[in-house]
Amino acid sequence: MRILINENNEIVGYATVGGLEGDFEIDDSIVPQDFAQNYKPKYYLYQNEQIIVNPNYQTETPVQPTTPTQPVMSDDTLKYMVATLQKQSVQSNMKINKLLQDNQNLKAKVSELENKEVTANE
Repeated sequence: MRILINENNEIVGYATVGGLEGDFEIDDSIVPQDFAQNYKPKYYLYQNEQIIVNPNYQTETPVQPTTPTQPVMSDDTLKYMVATLQKQSVQSNMKINKLLQDNQNLKAKVSELENKEVTANE
């Protein structure tokens, strides 16, 4: 097994296959049998070529994102943005439809020219 430790000798990562940047190899015989099941970053210490449970381990509480107390944008601003996006979407669809129609017209002209060329060669 390969382990990665921090400056306090707390195991912050491990690999059974491959490796981690900055890790090192340890003998599998010193790894507790329940290591993988109980592993959490900093839960185990690597001391004196032994893996032991960290007596100072504290569960890290995830940081809750703070919600803004005021809206970032006013409702009117958001309504304007939605209306603008809808308008742009309609304009884009109109341009796409025009391009599709132009493409059909060009295909028809090419086909017409090819037919004239075939009849002229006969």
